[in-house]
Amino acid sequence: MGRDYACLLSRPGTAALCRLIITELLQMPELADIVGNGFAIDRGPFFDRLRDYLDAEAQAGTLDFRSADGQTQPLSV
Repeated sequence: MGRDYACLLSRPGTAALCRLIITELLQMPELADIVGNGFAIDRGPFFDRLRDYLDAEAQAGTLDFRSADGQTQPLSV
């Protein structure tokens, strides 16, 4: 999963696009929503696989999530 996501991020133009968005966010905050939605479509399969994996581990009892103060947290909010 990590390698697949790294390949997505290393596509030509991805770094330039990220720099552009970071540079323009103060003047155009709507870019975060516009681009975020577009990236969510591309990232969806990666995050779905990660969520499924983490769900399975949590169900198996081999993984639990805790906040900084040690409180058990649900997998998804």
